[in-house]
Amino acid sequence: MVVGTLQSQVSYANNTSQIPESCLGQINHEEDDLTASNMLIRLLVRASRTGDISCVRSMLDGNLVPVNEKYGDGSALFFAANFNQLEMVRYLLSRNDVDVNTLGATPGTRSTPLLIALRNKSDDVALALINDPRTNLNIRDAKEMSTFGYALEGGNATIKSFRALLSNPRFELNDPRYSGVLFALAYSGAVQDLETFLQRTQANINSLDSKGQTALTHAAASNNIQVVNALLAKSNIQPNARGSDRAATPLIAAVAKNSEAVVRALLADSRVDVNLREDMTGSALDIALLFDDPASSKVEEMLLRDPRVNLNTTNNLNGHSPLMRAVTFKNVEYVRIILSRPHIDLSIKGEDGKTALDLAIESGESEIIRLIQNYGK
Repeated sequence: MVVGTLQSQVSYANNTSQIPESCLGQINHEEDDLTASNMLIRLLVRASRTGDISCVRSMLDGNLVPVNEKYGDGSALFFAANFNQLEMVRYLLSRNDVDVNTLGATPGTRSTPLLIALRNKSDDVALALINDPRTNLNIRDAKEMSTFGYALEGGNATIKSFRALLSNPRFELNDPRYSGVLFALAYSGAVQDLETFLQRTQANINSLDSKGQTALTHAAASNNIQVVNALLAKSNIQPNARGSDRAATPLIAAVAKNSEAVVRALLADSRVDVNLREDMTGSALDIALLFDDPASSKVEEMLLRDPRVNLNTTNNLNGHSPLMRAVTFKNVEYVRIILSRPHIDLSIKGEDGKTALDLAIESGESEIIRLIQNYGK
């Protein structure tokens, strides 16, 4: 219902007679100039951001104002998306004349309703826009941030939108700017999302990030055992791939984070080179034995008991071998495990010129001294 007579053509209010009765509640009598030429568009965007569908419908059905007219930051749809008004967004999307890709009016932003919804982490609003076939899913804002970038950045708050974009054929996922998504998905532990990404993009599963690390390394570093298992199950995975000796291998990354399940899975894979080193510390075992931490004892024992692990390795920090670290920690059990293996080199000296026996004598641990002196006899 409209108070007074409506003009047959699109017009703007110059008095209250042209304002629909359903919109009277939107008027702020202290601030609004009812004679202003833009009064109706002001009411339209105000009703859109507050979710007053009755008012918006009356104005649009009565041809009082164009649906895509902008006021302030943008159009009615832009405001509805910005203020997380889901039902209003759905109503506006139901109209054939709405511009779903309308840009915000703020100079230099290039935000669309979808971009602003994702930036605000309004997942349901963004999903409604993504599912509309008219929506440009590949647009970027003035900062070159994409819809996918905002959805990924939002984490669990925008997970529905992220997955909708990931699986939508209208979304151009092969854009080279999305190369980092592989690593983000591996790190986050989203197995199905990772599989969808790989299927849609045919991405190289062994590709390296800027630090020379693979998706498997990212998964290992974040203790995502499901992703690790999924990647190891692929015949073309290269579990030792890295960009240089400065980069961690998946095993080294898992050991550094004391990820017991991941270390076990990697050690169970015959393709994994357990003795690869990184420049700072050394091998996976060197890193495991760097500190006397009871919390990492299971990882340490797995490495010490693996027959492929070189027990004569020395770390890059003080030249200690695993035996020397065990002596330093006064860990009799570790000394026994190490000395149960053949070909342990007792002559290795650290940077201080001392052998494992020298360190044992200094510590006064009689059982450790006895074990070393009796080795091989």
